[in-house]
Amino acid sequence: MLYETYLIFSKRADPVDISNTLVNLAQIATANSGLVIRTQDLGTRYTAFKISKPNVGTFWYGRFYYIATAAHPTFVAEINRLLNSNANILRHITLKMKYKTNLLTNVYSHLYD
Repeated sequence: MLYETYLIFSKRADPVDISNTLVNLAQIATANSGLVIRTQDLGTRYTAFKISKPNVGTFWYGRFYYIATAAHPTFVAEINRLLNSNANILRHITLKMKYKTNLLTNVYSHLYD
């Protein structure tokens, strides 16, 4: 199955912590007979509403990442467990890729025309 994962890291997250999280995500994908197809840094963006994270703070913007993976469906449960326990991640969502053509285009490419 092909999956898309969108992550929002807090502004306080170190680049080392972000790369460690992405490496852990890749390890979980390979453990579930899969691989990471694409990782894309979408930059720092404002959110539509403020995000309150207990014991961390309140955020109006964060660092967005897009990850495309191919893995067994058990991957979703394990990745949710990893991402929910990470204090640097403000929000995340993992979706089954509806169209395989999503891999042919860049995410948010319509904004850069």
